[in-house]
Amino acid sequence: MTALAAWSWITAAVSIIQCWISSHNPRKGWLFGIAAQSVWVIDGIVTGQPGTIALSVALTCIYIRALYRWHGTDFTPDRKKTNGTD
Repeated sequence: MTALAAWSWITAAVSIIQCWISSHNPRKGWLFGIAAQSVWVIDGIVTGQPGTIALSVALTCIYIRALYRWHGTDFTPDRKKTNGTD
């Protein structure tokens, strides 16, 4: 496996992990997403893709805004008890 192919798997794994974390705890997912953008910036630099770098900057801004807007929110999901009829 080439280094570029391995890097592709790393960036994919980071994104999948970020989505999984966000589905369980948005705040932690956004924080992880901010940190994960460093991987994508490196990828954009190494592969010469300025669009990837721009996307990372945009996503970082969105995650920071989400953290600010949702500050103080309890991200506990509703755990409705169902009787199997829904």
